[in-house]
Amino acid sequence: MAAAMNESLYRSKSDEDRKEKFFVWLAAKVSPAQLSELYDNQHRIDQFCLPRKLLEKPLFQNGDADTIQKLVKELKKSLPFKLQKNVGLLFFILNYYSKRHKYLLFTKRLKRGIIDSEVFV
Repeated sequence: MAAAMNESLYRSKSDEDRKEKFFVWLAAKVSPAQLSELYDNQHRIDQFCLPRKLLEKPLFQNGDADTIQKLVKELKKSLPFKLQKNVGLLFFILNYYSKRHKYLLFTKRLKRGIIDSEVFV
């Protein structure tokens, strides 16, 4: 159920729109130089994962934090992935992409009243 709800957060948005919104969100968390480096390297995740069937579709088509977390676990075991240049950047992108999905799901549930806001007061 959570996966379906997570996917619905992005159904109407294009991949480029998702990617743009993610990097706008990320810009508030990293320096402009870091953001540029992360943006320039994000395509490498798809280049590695799609041919190896670690992702069924490109990263920014995935709207499920659980899928991203499973991918991170698999990539941590993958020696070829870990030997890539600047692999820390790629893990950073994946971890923050997952965090953003969890945040969006949480706020959506909070707005719907599924989560009691008094718990966090």
